[in-house]
Amino acid sequence: MPRRSLSESGYYHVVVRSAGKVALFEDDADRRCYLRLLKEAREKTGARIMSLQDPTKKMSKSDENTAGFITMLDTPAEIMKKFKRAVTDSEARVYYGENKAGINNLMGIYSCITGKSYDEIEKEFEGRGYGDFKTAVGEAVVKELEPIQARYNELIKDKAYLEKCYSEAAPRAEAIARRTLQKVMKKVGYLPVAH
Repeated sequence: MPRRSLSESGYYHVVVRSAGKVALFEDDADRRCYLRLLKEAREKTGARIMSLQDPTKKMSKSDENTAGFITMLDTPAEIMKKFKRAVTDSEARVYYGENKAGINNLMGIYSCITGKSYDEIEKEFEGRGYGDFKTAVGEAVVKELEPIQARYNELIKDKAYLEKCYSEAAPRAEAIARRTLQKVMKKVGYLPVAH
């Protein structure tokens, strides 16, 4: 599998935003479009990222154990710490197999980011322990998130740009929210909201 380009990585970020839009937009055509995009992304990746602390559970930002998941804005030090503490078995040999949920999960993450196959990963870390592998996975994730974090930090400091964005988007968001609220109130028996 070839390494994903930055533009392809951007595809995954569009998918995340699209999930929110599915919930927000009421237009069926919009919803169908976003749902199709989400389905295609799921089929394309075929991977599920599991918790770093309980690799039998899906990684989730709602996990009470913050060491179990990575956020887009975790610092490099936080990311490295989470990967170094990731739960693994005691075998200390990097390969994909049964009863190796932690290592299987880390291999999936590393493969997704680097484009390397499991066989290539096994060869790369042959004779090396889990410490080296966890460090490599953490470093790969840090590198992958660097441009995203850099762009976020650039935008978050540009107060004029942010104000322009939310000022331009506010009327549309308000109109969508008003329509949704009116539908909800009608369904529960309240009078429609006055404009």
